[in-house]
Amino acid sequence: METSYNDTVVPAATKIVGSNLAPMKQQRPLVVWFTGMSGAGKSTLASLLEEELRARGLRTFLLVTSR
Repeated sequence: METSYNDTVVPAATKIVGSNLAPMKQQRPLVVWFTGMSGAGKSTLASLLEEELRARGLRTFLLVTSR
């Protein structure tokens, strides 16, 4: 399967990959991607989810962007 990229999403050149980090962090990598209309509460929901995951002792990274 070939992956295509556009001008907005491009691969990053890095030697650190998820398979190297997962054992070090002792957790399985997971991406949650919210889509929807402007003002629908995606960022609010993402923030609440991050709070809950951190409360459970998981490491998180929240990326919020608008275009």
